[in-house]
Amino acid sequence: MKPRTLPLLMLGRMACLPVLAALTGALAACTPLKPFEAPDTRLPDSFSVLPADTDTRQAGERWWALINDPELPQLVELALRNNRDLRRAVARIDEADAVLRLNGAALLPQLNIESAAARNRVTEIGAVPLPANAPTYRADQRLALTTSYEVDVWNRLRTTREASRATLLAAREAADAVAMTLAGTVAQTVVSLRATDLSLDLTRKTLASREESLRLIRIRRAEGVGSELEAQQAQAALENLRAQKLQLERNRGLLQNQLALLCGDPSLQLAALPGAAMPEAPVPPAGLPSALLQNRPDVRAAEAQMRAARLQTEAVRAARFPLITLTGTFGQQSGELADLLSAPGRIWTLAAGLAAPLFDAGRAEARTRQARAQAMQAQIAYETAVLTAFREASDALLSLEQNHQIEAAQAAQRDASTAAAALARLRYEGGYSGWLEVLDAERSANGAEQAWVTARQNRIASTIDLLKALGTGWPAERPR
Repeated sequence: MKPRTLPLLMLGRMACLPVLAALTGALAACTPLKPFEAPDTRLPDSFSVLPADTDTRQAGERWWALINDPELPQLVELALRNNRDLRRAVARIDEADAVLRLNGAALLPQLNIESAAARNRVTEIGAVPLPANAPTYRADQRLALTTSYEVDVWNRLRTTREASRATLLAAREAADAVAMTLAGTVAQTVVSLRATDLSLDLTRKTLASREESLRLIRIRRAEGVGSELEAQQAQAALENLRAQKLQLERNRGLLQNQLALLCGDPSLQLAALPGAAMPEAPVPPAGLPSALLQNRPDVRAAEAQMRAARLQTEAVRAARFPLITLTGTFGQQSGELADLLSAPGRIWTLAAGLAAPLFDAGRAEARTRQARAQAMQAQIAYETAVLTAFREASDALLSLEQNHQIEAAQAAQRDASTAAAALARLRYEGGYSGWLEVLDAERSANGAEQAWVTARQNRIASTIDLLKALGTGWPAERPR
């Protein structure tokens, strides 16, 4: 017996070698991956010297309320409700939430109910003869509950669920980023409309003054005091202002259409404020902390995407480990429907399975490397988002400071040009100068007024850019 038993024992051991090799390879894959290094953006603590009593927790997310335009908050809220881009971003949130629910359900057993009824006829002249009195027609009734469950030994399912949770958070932050951009665009459009209204108001006043001047020149010419040259010069200046007015009205119409599109309401009309007033913007305090950039939804979205990519890497790595499944069936089966629920017709099965990769030609390793590369890309995208946010905030602060100085210079030029135009008119009426001097002075005054409006618009726009770059307001706002 020994000469026979020994080869059989060796054969059994050899048959176990592939299983042992598969388990060894799978357990070797359990070696943890090298953790990612924490992103180091090396940002300064603040954009300048930060006062010791500054409390950044006072910053609010409804930063557009800091712009004191009476209709801006309602317009932003309308855009947040109706804008199609934002609604599409919200739909992506619903999609990510469904994926999270799907991956979370994978952690629980799946229970199914099965029922079947069959009737068949067997051959009477087959290779195996039928026993005597055996029926040629047979019926089968079956009713059973089946279940299957994957034992999450290696946390593959849990890691996938957490990756989906991070993806859902990224989708929510991405929607907030769309909302932030939308609010900024609405605010910039409203400010542009207000500036256009002010330019139109100034142009209409200047146009009325030029029409009156042309009327007086024609009276003087009829009396033999004025000349045809002065009348033609005044007419040319008047037509130039009319063209300027038409151009401003065209620009206002285009801005109005853009605002209606942003708010999702084609019938929206924004009337000018009394006196064609422009909104005012707050002044940021000295020493804004760079920590405010953490309020930006695009930065938070990039961080969530980085975390999701890292978790997905762990899930891909866990897929290389042995897969353990449990299955079961419990039910009734009989040949006659009347006996289906009887005790003798009871059936049940319990089964456990284990599957481990034996040879995949490097597929699992390639998938792991792919996931790690995607995680590294997400990390670099996060670092880029932080650096971009800091640059945008720094650029907005620089533009705000420069535009404030430009506005002050333009205001001084406007006042001086207006005074010079008044003196030129007095000199003309006193006979000390010609009409050309008045035209040049009034043209300079009109240009200085329009330049001041543009400078003020640019300053307010820079403030909006800063608020959008920070993703929030700042503490201790005070009006300029």
